Amino acid sequence: MGWFDFLTGKKAKQGDARPFIKSYLEENWEDLLADWTEMIEEATSLGAVFDKKEMMRKEVQALAEKISAILKDNDLRPPANLSGLIREEINEKMLSEARPVIREFVAGYRKPGIPWPQEIDIPWQDMGKLETALAEKGVDLSLLQYDTSEEKIRSLLDKYGIRKRPSFQDAEAWARTFSYSNEDIVALKAALKRDNIYLQAVEHCLGNLRALVKDELVSMQDDWFESSFRKVNPGLPEKPSKMQWVAAYVKTFFQDRSYLGHLQRLAAKHGVTFSNEELEKMVSSEIEVQKISRS
Repeated sequence: MGWFDFLTGKKAKQGDARPFIKSYLEENWEDLLADWTEMIEEATSLGAVFDKKEMMRKEVQALAEKISAILKDNDLRPPANLSGLIREEINEKMLSEARPVIREFVAGYRKPGIPWPQEIDIPWQDMGKLETALAEKGVDLSLLQYDTSEEKIRSLLDKYGIRKRPSFQDAEAWARTFSYSNEDIVALKAALKRDNIYLQAVEHCLGNLRALVKDELVSMQDDWFESSFRKVNPGLPEKPSKMQWVAAYVKTFFQDRSYLGHLQRLAAKHGVTFSNEELEKMVSSEIEVQKISRS
């Protein structure tokens, strides 16, 4: 703020800090990764107990001071949540580097010539290959930081019916014994997406590599399902109604409900949202209708 602005009481405007954060990270990303790697390797070589999260907290604070100065130079007032925004952009930058590597790794397990999504098991021992490929790109997922608490994850899993608290168990006991799987987080991400809710920690599958692999596998299988489903239902409109989605599904699979999750996500992709209960009910009803027509 200039001297005249100060005398006249003119205040700096609150601006969008993200473009400045993105620009700074883009320009300095390789140097930042090199610095973080050097700090970790130096501490490891000394045999010290090293807290990566504490290191990143300090690094984010240092970045906040630098980006705050840049914002002020552009007559903008740094937002109160600047450190949080920087942390989110660092997370996104890391995941953007990781996703293509994960995608290529998962694609290697597809069996060619099978039209519908097939069951694919990626052995645990193969994850080492992926970790090596990520390390070669300078991606260290343990540097990711999220604000989302375990309590928040637990409540969301409960809310969306992915992991319900048993009726015989009180909330306190459930919190003590609660655990969730990679599949639970992938399912939660899909549920939030249907409701147009973005929560970075869940969108990133909490930065858990195995969960990210599962999520990428589901994404690829959904693409395969859409391609196959459209091919066997050429008359399906570009944007089908709920009934058209269900009728086409039952016509294709009749009583086999194995692919309902794929249908639910495919419909959501085209703007049609089914709850689990609604989809099950509509499919059951349509099966009865088609049973009559087939008899």
